[in-house]
Amino acid sequence: MNTSGLIHLVRGVRQYFVEYDVDAIVTVGRKERSKQTNQSHRSGAQRVVFIPGDLGGRGGRLTGARSPGQNPRPLVTWEKLALVSIWAVDGEHPHDEEKQLAAVEDLFEWTVRAVQNVARADALWGSVTWTTSPVELAFGWELLVELTHSGPLFDVASEVVRPLPVIRPLPLKETG
Repeated sequence: MNTSGLIHLVRGVRQYFVEYDVDAIVTVGRKERSKQTNQSHRSGAQRVVFIPGDLGGRGGRLTGARSPGQNPRPLVTWEKLALVSIWAVDGEHPHDEEKQLAAVEDLFEWTVRAVQNVARADALWGSVTWTTSPVELAFGWELLVELTHSGPLFDVASEVVRPLPVIRPLPLKETG
């Protein structure tokens, strides 16, 4: 069973955050954006949520396969749309908009670093939208960022048979 490219990306971003001590939860899923499960986390509500598709439900597009000659062979490339919710807060200054802006932009920059480290050329960033409601954002600010993550869908693995060379003895020369 192949691992979803988006799940692989999320796990890689999570590991990158651990390695660089980025204080935020990294998760995936449509329901995760509205959850308030990490309020007790040391940073408060800081989180990065990878949401499959866009808000309208579009999931991307299928294009030709890349990297032929593999086993299993790639059948198509899925240019998978995702929406990345980046929510950050400066908990010491909850009503200081300058501090909230700095917090969310800092977490966004760490997210871009991590995604590019994991996905490299297979990640393409798109539009950025600020969440503007409610106006009193005492628990931080949110950015919604479009991301296209490209990856293959594979065929089943083929059995590979490699012939062995046959060594035949040379005929003996007759002497005499």
